Amino acid sequence: RELDLELSAALADAGAAEPAVRLLDERLKQDENDADALLARGALRLRQGAASDAATDLNAAIRVARPDWPRTQLAMARVLATESLLSAGRLAEARVGLEQLQRDFPGIPAAMLLDA
Repeated sequence: RELDLELSAALADAGAAEPAVRLLDERLKQDENDADALLARGALRLRQGAASDAATDLNAAIRVARPDWPRTQLAMARVLATESLLSAGRLAEARVGLEQLQRDFPGIPAAMLLDA
C-alpha cells in the first residue's frame, strides 16, 4: 500500500499527473477512507489547479484520519486544504480552516503565510 503512494508521487514528479491520479483513485476504490491516499490525491489536484476538488479530498482526509495519524500529516492536510480553499475563492471556508490550523498548530510558518 505504501508503494502506491510512492509510485503516484514519482509519476507526478515525472509529469505524469493523470496516471498518478488514476493510481490513487484505484487505491481509494479499495478504501474510500484512506487518509493518506486522500491527502496525496488532494495535493496532486492542487498542483494541477483543481483547487475545489483538492479541497474536497484534503478535508475528507482530515475528517477520516485515525487518531494515530501523524501530526505532520494532519498539519500538511490542513495547510493544503486552506490553500485549496483560498485558490478556489472559498474565502469564508478558508478563514475557518486557517483558524483551525492556527489553533491546532500554533506558530506553524505556513499558517502565518496563509494569513498574510
